[in-house]
Amino acid sequence: AATASASPATDALFGALNALGLPITQQDAIMAGDLACDSSTSGLARDLISSEVANRTGLDPGDASMFTGVAIAVYCPLR
Repeated sequence: AATASASPATDALFGALNALGLPITQQDAIMAGDLACDSSTSGLARDLISSEVANRTGLDPGDASMFTGVAIAVYCPLR
């Protein structure tokens, strides 16, 4: 049986990440998505956010940058 996800924001994030094939767990995706949103709102530069996402998730820099862009575009507005 399918399980319900936590929110429309996480549905949007997981859908986008699955489409891109980014290698990240759901738990890490939520943590890194929250980090990206909070950091972006506080004015931190996107490259610094991506670097922190890479540090915390183990994603390579390119995937972390892609993740950060996706999170800011689809997760943050719904969160």
